[in-house]
Amino acid sequence: MKLRNLLVSLFMIISLSGSIVGGLLYSFSTSAIAENNTGQSLLAVAKSRAEHISTYFNDEIEKIKLTSSRTQLKIDVENYLKAPSPVLKGTIRIKLNDSKNSVAEYRHVCFVDLDGTVVTCDDWHIRV
Repeated sequence: MKLRNLLVSLFMIISLSGSIVGGLLYSFSTSAIAENNTGQSLLAVAKSRAEHISTYFNDEIEKIKLTSSRTQLKIDVENYLKAPSPVLKGTIRIKLNDSKNSVAEYRHVCFVDLDGTVVTCDDWHIRV
């Protein structure tokens, strides 16, 4: 009788400890797999967003190049930087407005000097 109780007790202890260890290993491996899947998903989303932002900026750069590609506007800006005058400021504002019309998404176009001050703008709220 004692041997049977001892064997049953040993069997219960071994099976319970095996179940506990197996359950813990399964739980840890599941969380590691979940962390790995989550990390891969986040990386995929980050790459997608980076490509989207890159495409957006490249598109905006092309629009800015289109707006500022006017030769006479460039000449007037260079002349204004050399010798500022109200006449050139008005001319630049008119040409900026014409250039802005080539890109429908732009609401306002401003000319900002190298110091960061707005020289002229087509929006009368910003105009100096």
